[in-house]
Amino acid sequence: MGGDAMCAVCSQKGPLTCSACKMVSYCSKEHQKHHWPEHKTQCRPFEVRTSPELGRYLVATRDVAAGEVLYEEAPTVVGPKVVEPSPVCLGCLRPPGAARCESCGWPVCSPVCPGLRDPHCHAIECKILSLSPIKDIKDCRYECILPLRSLLMQKRNPRKWKVIMSMETHIDKRGPSTEVYKELDENVVSYLINNYLSKLDDGAIGDISPEIIHRICGAIDVNALEIQEDQVELLALLPTAFIMCHSCIPNTKHTFKNTRITVRAAVDIPKGQDITTMYTHMLWTTQARREHLRNTKYFSCQCPRCADPMELGTHMSALRCLAEVEGMPCGGFQYPKEPLDDNCEWCCNKCPMSLSSRDVCQLISCLDVEVESVQLNQPTVDRLEDLLRKLETVLHPHHYLCYKIKHSLIQLYGHQQGYLHSDITDRALLRKTDMCRDLMSVTSKVDPGHGRLGLYSAVLHYELHSALLEQYRRDNNVKHLQEAKYALEEEIKFLPSIESDHSPEYQMRELAKRALVDVNKMMLGASVVNGK
Repeated sequence: MGGDAMCAVCSQKGPLTCSACKMVSYCSKEHQKHHWPEHKTQCRPFEVRTSPELGRYLVATRDVAAGEVLYEEAPTVVGPKVVEPSPVCLGCLRPPGAARCESCGWPVCSPVCPGLRDPHCHAIECKILSLSPIKDIKDCRYECILPLRSLLMQKRNPRKWKVIMSMETHIDKRGPSTEVYKELDENVVSYLINNYLSKLDDGAIGDISPEIIHRICGAIDVNALEIQEDQVELLALLPTAFIMCHSCIPNTKHTFKNTRITVRAAVDIPKGQDITTMYTHMLWTTQARREHLRNTKYFSCQCPRCADPMELGTHMSALRCLAEVEGMPCGGFQYPKEPLDDNCEWCCNKCPMSLSSRDVCQLISCLDVEVESVQLNQPTVDRLEDLLRKLETVLHPHHYLCYKIKHSLIQLYGHQQGYLHSDITDRALLRKTDMCRDLMSVTSKVDPGHGRLGLYSAVLHYELHSALLEQYRRDNNVKHLQEAKYALEEEIKFLPSIESDHSPEYQMRELAKRALVDVNKMMLGASVVNGK
């Protein structure tokens, strides 16, 4: 704010500025406190804009520093996933126990769970679910709970209902002829109407037509964010988060605690830049990410990563060229000629060899199945090394399938029987540290703010530290201790401290903190031995 800024309360000279949004000035702390009830709803470093291409989206109204909180909010509605939902207690959304709700028969954590009687949790929906009590827990249709809770907002909370109805649904692309419509119509819409809603008095909860339920399902599919808390997977519709547009290199990261979301800047966000999130998996290839977004969010991503054949220098989609030049391997790699054209040719960067996008898709699909099969069947170091050698004959070493295998290998080297850190050769130990550093470099390019791959990166940092400690034990080179310390400090820095105590991120952070204490002791001991 300039030196002539005026107090928002009394219009006198205002030397004080709101520390959060930097957009409002005050003459004193007293006037700042007085104005807070009015200002708090607008105290955010962004504004909502609208465009024909993006619809509503968020834009930073000032420079936002990495790690700064953009906003916090409670969900408009939260419940089990709609696709492959996890069993949960409908009172507290935690894993259910052996108890059952005495009214509707659904599994709960305990007969005295506070949420069972809470009108803001299970009590209202229980009156409806009790119209057809569950006899066998196998009959629980958890995928119906979130749509039902959304439907109940019509009269329970009209403001939240208005938010849900303002969400994009792409209902024009989800018509009766589509598979998604047929699946939801059978598993959610018809089930809710036939078993529960048809037994209600007219207008008891508002509009209960198939059309409105399909619209709610569309809002959930397109806008909901996934929450993982206490070993259950939930979905939440949030009043601000759904407005953020997508990017495969998002500039925000979010955490959940007690279903409440906190959104932070993952990297520095300059004034005027879109505030973005991600609705697909960061480690997938460009083809896979764009296909997923078309099928679930109904748009074709054109972000800088998708538009770059080499994916920001990571080569996570690249294939090894199999052509020969004068009897020798070409040595080049193949990339999509026009990445935003799903049917473009893939061309080698060293020779005229090319492949169709269809051939590429078939190849990656086959290899993906093989990788999944190996990883799901208690893989060993030897089995993964054999598979990696096979993959690297046809894929770039940084291809996402190679990344997956290397990430698994890093966790087996040093921990699998016969490959403990104390047992493996110097060469194997060096291979592990090299793989850790290599994957850390790739990860930092696609996720510089650790917004989506924080847990992946944490494993890399921790395993690098473990291997470096073994190297130090073998050669007493204090540089290994220094690098191990740095790896742990970086891991602690980027892992969120506000996650639930049960989350893997929190547990990895605590593990790194304990390990750092040990490394510091070792460094102190090394200093004493060396007379420093």
